[in-house]
Amino acid sequence: MSSNVYFKRGKGPNLLFLHGWGQSKDGWGQIADLLSKDFSCFFIDLPGFGENKEVLGDKSPLGYAKWVNEYTKTLKLNSFSLLGHSFGGRIAVICAAQSKSIAKLILYSSPIFAEKTKKGTFVSLVRNAGIKNVPLISNLLRSQDYKETTEQNREIFLKAVSFDTSRYLKKVEVPTLVLGGDQDDQVSVETLQRTSSTSRDSQLYIFPKCGHFAHLEKPILFSAKVKEFLVG
Repeated sequence: MSSNVYFKRGKGPNLLFLHGWGQSKDGWGQIADLLSKDFSCFFIDLPGFGENKEVLGDKSPLGYAKWVNEYTKTLKLNSFSLLGHSFGGRIAVICAAQSKSIAKLILYSSPIFAEKTKKGTFVSLVRNAGIKNVPLISNLLRSQDYKETTEQNREIFLKAVSFDTSRYLKKVEVPTLVLGGDQDDQVSVETLQRTSSTSRDSQLYIFPKCGHFAHLEKPILFSAKVKEFLVG
């Protein structure tokens, strides 16, 4: 695996970041500067994004979670906290349900419930196959994320939005922080609240006047909330 797939900043307890859809390890901006003062921060490119050109055989969130769990062994992360944004949050939930190495979990603007994602209105009809043959999902296929996605990654997108991660969230035993913006047009406040109530041991914080990228809109506050949760 190329070293360009990840970078590390800082010293202290390990904290691994999983980026959102269409993003990369380079999209965390000031967060790397702010949190690396207290943590060893690992930022990775998921397969198919950024500089990671690996193509997974299993393109579902399960396949991605398997890749992440294996990659953390390559990085020798025996104990770490995991932060997943949006698409990365779907993956992070599965990782936390399967791995004993994760100490704490942060789900940030993550659409855990497939039936509640605004872009997934009809995904329950097409979970296993033949998605392009179902006229009712035309809105999904016309979504901005789908249109801007490369042909190679469209299968990943469709598998992700139709995947209900809540059954894995119920198995997560580590403390969990649920974050999101009150003006997020992709993951509603109601979804964040439901995610928190589904978790066994969770905290919830809603960033005021923020959308889907609170870490870019309010990086100092975002970093403070993450640190408060991990240190407390």
